[in-house]
Amino acid sequence: MTTREYAKNLFSQWSDEDFCDQPIFDKLFFQVLNGQRAVNAAGIQPINFTRWRKAMRDGDRLPAVEDLQAALVRMERRGYVFTDEDAGEVLIRSRIRRDELDKQPTMFLAALRILAVIDSPKFAAVLATELNRMDVPDVKGDKDYAKRLRDSLNQTYVTARTHLKTLADGYPQPFPEPFEGVTPGPSHGPSTRPSPGGSAGPSPRPGETGPTPGPSPRPTQGPSGSGSGSGSLTSLGGYVGERARAAETADTEPNGPRNDPPIAAAPPDDTDDPEPPRRCKTHRALPADAEIPDCPHCGHFRKAHERWTERHRTAHAQAQSAAAHARAALIAEAIHACDLCDPDGYVHGSTHIVCNHNPAQADTNARGMAAVRAALTTRTTTTDPAEEAQADA
Repeated sequence: MTTREYAKNLFSQWSDEDFCDQPIFDKLFFQVLNGQRAVNAAGIQPINFTRWRKAMRDGDRLPAVEDLQAALVRMERRGYVFTDEDAGEVLIRSRIRRDELDKQPTMFLAALRILAVIDSPKFAAVLATELNRMDVPDVKGDKDYAKRLRDSLNQTYVTARTHLKTLADGYPQPFPEPFEGVTPGPSHGPSTRPSPGGSAGPSPRPGETGPTPGPSPRPTQGPSGSGSGSGSLTSLGGYVGERARAAETADTEPNGPRNDPPIAAAPPDDTDDPEPPRRCKTHRALPADAEIPDCPHCGHFRKAHERWTERHRTAHAQAQSAAAHARAALIAEAIHACDLCDPDGYVHGSTHIVCNHNPAQADTNARGMAAVRAALTTRTTTTDPAEEAQADA
């Protein structure tokens, strides 16, 4: 957690075209993220939608959590802010350089100590690139304090780089997007939400603005922001993060007179969310039952595959639930609109005949029952009881 009472608001960001072209909602949200007391020297803070919603309040209107999630997705696509739901944290990518901690030996040492112990492979991949762009600040002097600080900086710098590289090595890229299922487009919700927002990036430092690597993954309001044009996106494998997802829908039309259940919505298509490998490249060709030594790279792939499995399991369960709800709604609607059955769906006067809500069939059944009753009545009045008893004997 920061001990300062303020966050930097660079003059350069308000004259930078890429930053100024973004909608107001995301620009303000980025400022809010930078102004949180919980952000540490490395630019990491816990996810706290309650506090963020309060800070983003427009008069008496609070933004929805989904609006903030969508903004985080948009900013991650441009490499400004990264979210790790597993760790429950958000990273402001350029925070160390924005605050010029690489020019402040003691503060840079504090940031390095955080980098040396982070446990998010996703953040490690981002921060490894950031750390390569910074040099250890020079500590002058021959006093014991200067020597100890100089030694600590050099040692911790090497430790942090090694830790980040080891943790990030093998982590799948492009990164899986956070808040799966959230539409990162502008919000068009009710009046209790803020005005529609597009995307905002970090405040680029002077001279860092450059072209966007590749086309924008989705249409946005205004030109696509490139954020820090120093090549950080390219060094992350040209990460854009676009994973378009088909909406999960259930067939809500009745299927035949008995209102058969609608077709369940399908889980995400593998073309949108392909199954990731379970092992690193080194061990991927080994047989499935082969014993593998304790490989940290395989561990990252295994965790990514477990997240993929959970996503598909959740999507399948949601599809089944949606289908069941749709079927129940259809049955209730059919019963309500039917004059042939009671509120429980049974034919009037019966406790075991389920109504099919078909008036034509009901007329046919009524005529059939009338014919049966007429036949029985005719048989009773025309048959001699004595002859019937003799026949039964």
